[in-house]
Amino acid sequence: MLLPGPEAQQLATDIGWLMHRTWGGVIAGVLTLIGLSWMYIAFGDVPVVAGLFYGIKPAVTAIVLQAAHRIGGRALKNNAITAAVVGVILNLACFFGYHVLWLNGFNGHLDWPSLLIAMAAAIALFRFKRGVIEVLIGCALMGLAVHLLH
Repeated sequence: MLLPGPEAQQLATDIGWLMHRTWGGVIAGVLTLIGLSWMYIAFGDVPVVAGLFYGIKPAVTAIVLQAAHRIGGRALKNNAITAAVVGVILNLACFFGYHVLWLNGFNGHLDWPSLLIAMAAAIALFRFKRGVIEVLIGCALMGLAVHLLH
């Protein structure tokens, strides 16, 4: 799967810094992304780890959409820079969603379990106002169940 690495790294660092200042940026930027990247590369073929990541990937799409919604709702007051930032975040969500839902591009089939996991994540985030960590854990468990049942 193709990921927008530098953009995702920068977005995670910026959001972590905005929410929790220096330590938020360090934890989000360094520990989380590098740790998850290492785990994916080192253990991505292990069925349990592959299943967990199978569920996390669609959840990230919903989380990025929620971030765009939150930033746009708080800061979009006829501000061209804020509109551009929200546009970039939405572009990132569309790019990520495309590569999660259509593993072989539009010529391939739609990955229905990933779509359902992404919809469940979006409903949990937008409708029930669940936290990001709760959504990631729930989606990881759903992905593990789907992956192990295949």
